[in-house]
Amino acid sequence: MQSRRNPETRRSLIEQNQYEASLDDASFCTATVVIISVLFVTGVLALLISFIGLFVAETMGETTTEASLITTTEFPTTDLDHITKRDTVENTITMDYTTSDSSKSCEKRVVGFYTEIESTPITKTQLRKLTHAVFAYIQMNSDGTLQFKTDRVRQRFLDMKNKAKSISSDSNEKDLKVMVSIGGPDNSDNYSNVLEDPARKRTFIESVMSLLKEHDIDGVDLFWKWPKEYQQFEYSQLLKELRERMSEYQLISITAPPAGIDNWEYGFDLNGILKHIDFINVLSMDYYGPWPNRWGTPAGPTSPLYGGINEKENFNVDHTMRYYSCETRNPSKLNLVIPFYARLWRNVQGALDVGAEVFRHVELKNEKAYGRDYMSRWTAENEKWKLVNATWDEDTKTSYIFDPNAKTYLTFETEKSIAAKMEYVKAKKLGGVWLWNVDQDDKRNSVLNAVTSNKQCLERDDGSVEYDC
Repeated sequence: MQSRRNPETRRSLIEQNQYEASLDDASFCTATVVIISVLFVTGVLALLISFIGLFVAETMGETTTEASLITTTEFPTTDLDHITKRDTVENTITMDYTTSDSSKSCEKRVVGFYTEIESTPITKTQLRKLTHAVFAYIQMNSDGTLQFKTDRVRQRFLDMKNKAKSISSDSNEKDLKVMVSIGGPDNSDNYSNVLEDPARKRTFIESVMSLLKEHDIDGVDLFWKWPKEYQQFEYSQLLKELRERMSEYQLISITAPPAGIDNWEYGFDLNGILKHIDFINVLSMDYYGPWPNRWGTPAGPTSPLYGGINEKENFNVDHTMRYYSCETRNPSKLNLVIPFYARLWRNVQGALDVGAEVFRHVELKNEKAYGRDYMSRWTAENEKWKLVNATWDEDTKTSYIFDPNAKTYLTFETEKSIAAKMEYVKAKKLGGVWLWNVDQDDKRNSVLNAVTSNKQCLERDDGSVEYDC
């Protein structure tokens, strides 16, 4: 039989156990503090060593880094051979790129047009990505005088000019050039009147000089759609006389038509013109459109890099740029166009040929095609047209969306088609690109960002022609 312990004895045992437990806890806490302190000190020492190593590396490599930024700044190139026919569906431009304003220090031109008819804001973010900002259009009157069509048009021009000038004044890089385009598709008739009368021609030249002086801008673009073949000499002479009045720092450009369509290109004496101008904006687009005539069919890419079908086999960018490069022997003066709009056909049916689904029959009604010829990106967004998941056509290097249920066909530039065009500019040693037009982009400037993210700074070309002329 066990004997009972004295209550005092039991209390002493409990107190002893508590005391021993407290000693264990204290030892544990002390050990923990020591370990944490050691880890903290070790981490601080490692961080300091890292900072010292980084500072030394940056100091030693500073000169080399600066040199590499100057000599190797290039945009990613696209190997066109790696784009296969199997790549039939692509995501279109949805990213809001953040790109540097490298265009100011590059050889290649990025000429952005803004129009009188759009109402979207002109922003400094857009302008910083350009080498030239061009306002289209200044109206030419029959007597050779120039004017803005309305006060609203004038205010839009001033908005563009003032923002561009503020960028140039704030920047240490090369100035953004500001120009105006005279004429345009709907105001070209008076060029003939001016050329035929010496007094009107003098008035026109004086009006140009007054405009440049009044607004302190850098130059003019002449958009005559399109001179006849018998007017070649007169047009070249007009440019010669205008150049003689302008300073060496002021710019002249012209807009030239796509080649191989109704012989439009024959109205330009390229050899006579080239010595008087700084560059040519080649309108290598509008090969297919929902036109209100029999040419509204077939539906097809507005600016295919290559390819065509039937009698339009040469309706493409390559054919046009080949013509101008071979005729001028000076591709560095040529700008290839990047259209910013989306183009829509309705009443679209089957493909013209097996394997050429990008070209499709259009049902004409009253001998007209129906659709939207120049739909801005922001209009497309507001009207719920989804410019995503487009089909890629390898032969033309273009994107399109065909909806067989709605019988609609959309074509537009995508990140992939823009990369192909920018690679073409590099390979063919062209002078750059012109953008028709910047204010038709979406709210994120997706197309402009795709162009400038593919902008490359290249070494000066040697003047060779990269075509089999």
